[in-house]
Amino acid sequence: MKIRAPNFSQWLCRQKRLYKFQYIHLASYLDVSPQCIDSYANGRSHPQVMKFVKVIEFITVHRNDTFETILLEAISSIKKDINETTI
Repeated sequence: MKIRAPNFSQWLCRQKRLYKFQYIHLASYLDVSPQCIDSYANGRSHPQVMKFVKVIEFITVHRNDTFETILLEAISSIKKDINETTI
């Protein structure tokens, strides 16, 4: 199995660990299956744009930070994934 998004995966897992939410709640919030969240968490995929925005909204609820700050963190991890696969 090829891991396409290791940096985003690590970022998402770190958010879960630090801010104490469960993936089942994230799946429910996004209206997707738990398998979909498993793909994000295990680095098999990035969320599609509309789901990505909802992931950021969900994490914003659990953190004492702004949407923009969390968005920039997540995008920087995705940028790392893209840079590492194109090198």
